[in-house]
Amino acid sequence: MGFRHSTHDSAQTPLVSVVNEPEPEGDRISARVHTIGCSGLRTAMVRGFRLSSGDGADVAGFDLGPSPEEHFLAALGASVSQTIAHLACIRDLSIDRIDVDVLGEIAKDHNPAHVAGHLKSIQLNVEIASDDEQNLLQALEPLILDSSPVARGISLPIELGLTVIELEPVSAGNGDDWEI
Repeated sequence: MGFRHSTHDSAQTPLVSVVNEPEPEGDRISARVHTIGCSGLRTAMVRGFRLSSGDGADVAGFDLGPSPEEHFLAALGASVSQTIAHLACIRDLSIDRIDVDVLGEIAKDHNPAHVAGHLKSIQLNVEIASDDEQNLLQALEPLILDSSPVARGISLPIELGLTVIELEPVSAGNGDDWEI
């Protein structure tokens, strides 16, 4: 027995307070990442949801959470899963379960300024449980990566900018209500 997902369902707003999170404008989304000292632990806030990120001991960290690369793979897997559910829904297909395994290969970098190397390749393996005929779900395969917002972001050029704003050490700690 499969569940049918409606794309018209309203998203639930999390019941947590948002502190110092920049408001997105128009079709923009945002995240704020906070790091204290050189611990390697980072806390990200996205729409009131708190995520932790760390580095493994091999990257001068203390293994306090998933690395940014691991969060990236999780985001890609979630986007692909969401895309499959949407594509199935608009075709009136049933889905019992979608499992996406994402494997990233890290290319080591000998430049000391590059902390952990870079993602060299990513492989996604998708398992879908459904009461529908197998060929109906396999027909979605050529559409998935082109329809997934995160997968498209990997393959299309994205304008990336960076601005550094220096704070005085005294003001850097004022209002620091982030909990680790």
